[in-house]
Amino acid sequence: MFFLKEISEKKEYFVSIIKKIVFEDIPQIFPVEHPEVLWQIVKIIGQNPGILIDYQNLSKEIGISNKTLSSYLFYLEEAFLVKKIYNFSRNLITSEKKLKKFYLTSPSLSSVFSEFTEKGRLVENLLISLKNYKFFWRDAYHHEIDFINVEDKKIVPIEVKYKKEIEKKDLKSLIIFAKKYQTQKAIIFWKNIFASKEKIKGLQIERLPVYFLDL
Repeated sequence: MFFLKEISEKKEYFVSIIKKIVFEDIPQIFPVEHPEVLWQIVKIIGQNPGILIDYQNLSKEIGISNKTLSSYLFYLEEAFLVKKIYNFSRNLITSEKKLKKFYLTSPSLSSVFSEFTEKGRLVENLLISLKNYKFFWRDAYHHEIDFINVEDKKIVPIEVKYKKEIEKKDLKSLIIFAKKYQTQKAIIFWKNIFASKEKIKGLQIERLPVYFLDL
């Protein structure tokens, strides 16, 4: 019972921090007419780490204008509550125009709202909180990769697969991406305790245990 009480107290603590930022700090700096809508946006993202947001659809759903939603998301980013990443393209203007993914800046914050969220999504949230990735990838056929790391002109696709066995179907998007962008390396974070490497269709795939994330 003490353990459950401790978890409850931690959640209350994180909620109090988020509410202070949303209802007090942000409105002191930015012109926020409806802080309760800010809170609603935070909850939506916290319950769905890595959510793809269509501004037009979400603005209609929560009853605000597209422009207001865009502003509110910007305020949350500036307050370091939310992190946005872009759909990868070699053309940065194209990336700006596509759907974007959103996470809360810490999985501890997301866990407040996502008690029943798939653990793999929270691991994604952990990874993006530790790394400065700017991109994910999703094509018109819904092939998707969690993160794309771009460093020194090298492009490395990165997937979170919170499972102990990786099947061929789990590699499909990585192989498609590698062929399209001529990449030679990919990384998968998985639930297994062992690291391994394999080469498939010219792509070097490195599998790393999730616990490597704090390295």
